[in-house]
Amino acid sequence: MERTVRVAVSIAVVVGLSGAMAVCAQTPSQPADLSGIAFRNGSVVLKVPDYNAARSSVMQLATTRQATVHEEKSVANFAGQRHGSISLELDAAQLGPLMGDIRSVGKLYSERVETTDQTSEYQKLEKSIALLKQNEGELLNFMRGFRHLRGSDILFVQYRLYQSRVEASNAGQARADMARRAARAMVKVELFEPEPKKSFDWSNWHALATYRAKGSFLYVLRKLVTAAYFVMFFSPFWILALLIAFFGGRKLVRRVRRASQEQAAAAP
Repeated sequence: MERTVRVAVSIAVVVGLSGAMAVCAQTPSQPADLSGIAFRNGSVVLKVPDYNAARSSVMQLATTRQATVHEEKSVANFAGQRHGSISLELDAAQLGPLMGDIRSVGKLYSERVETTDQTSEYQKLEKSIALLKQNEGELLNFMRGFRHLRGSDILFVQYRLYQSRVEASNAGQARADMARRAARAMVKVELFEPEPKKSFDWSNWHALATYRAKGSFLYVLRKLVTAAYFVMFFSPFWILALLIAFFGGRKLVRRVRRASQEQAAAAP
């Protein structure tokens, strides 16, 4: 009897899914505006004479277009040249006007606008939600139709209901996130200054000279410390070799002197 009931539950689940697929195939659910389900991104690279002034102008334009700053980065080298980037999020309808305003801040080096269509993915989520809702209804009807189910069979059906509801909730959240993302746009603005003028700048020269001197000193110091460690590590060998050479040399010198004296004494 238990096996029969489980088989009936499985058949009901399959029938529920088949019915849901048939319903969705006949009357698919689609968003009202399919053209709006797309992600838009843009990027602008500008050469500016003054980085701080250009950055302030970009931030003011972003505030005017009600854009939100996601990330900002600024870097300056020892020569005083500055560059950085600003990532903005704003309403998708304001992407074109904002990029047009930003072009006037400096000299345009590159520009890119990308639109990624997400309509198919959005429709898949719509159909998945419809299938899961239909499956939930079939399982509920099945539980109401069989009044003498065993406890394990009821738990099995309840677990299938839980899975369907969780998957439907996740699909609904993903669909809401896609719709919210389609209503917004991302733009990245990169700014950089030209090469600095060939003029003497004491502060930058001092900083650069100090940096190089410190680097050279640390390099020589590391070499000396490494050489000292080598001398200490190999001391048993070179000290022994030095002692052998010293005493061996003295003995050899004495033999040579003795031999010379004997030859001198033997000579007529």
